[in-house]
Amino acid sequence: MKGVAKKAFALFLTLVLSAAVLTGCFSEEPVEFSNSGMTVTLTSAFKEVEHEGFTAAYDSRDIAVFAIKEMISDLPGGASLTLEDYGKLVLETNGLDTTLSKEGLLTYFVFEKNIDGAKYSYFSSVYKGSDAFWLFQFACKSSSFDGLKDDIISYASSVEV
Repeated sequence: MKGVAKKAFALFLTLVLSAAVLTGCFSEEPVEFSNSGMTVTLTSAFKEVEHEGFTAAYDSRDIAVFAIKEMISDLPGGASLTLEDYGKLVLETNGLDTTLSKEGLLTYFVFEKNIDGAKYSYFSSVYKGSDAFWLFQFACKSSSFDGLKDDIISYASSVEV
């Protein structure tokens, strides 16, 4: 290829790849992850990881997901606890000064935490299964939270227990 043709081809290739990225041609595919009686739909950008103290954990470049399963019989109030009761119990137990919200079928709360000098936002949703409650925490850098919130809500809405 001649010099001008190479430059034109390189420019063309750059434009095509940029358009593909902007239109989502390289977007991640949905992936279902299951563990201990729950399923969550994330994307192929996530991988399952081990994290002490959590029933399941998943990590991507921008978002970390932590899930805890708590048997209903192990909780004060046991079978009489509602989903809202459990959410309030989580807030109280962890000393979180935030409000439990309900939007459609999603019961959740949001809080921020400083870790090693960085500020993280947590979107935490709760679920009730036949034998256990689940707490899912979707964490990301606070500076990215507004841009990731719709994806996080979509992930949280996909949880089945």
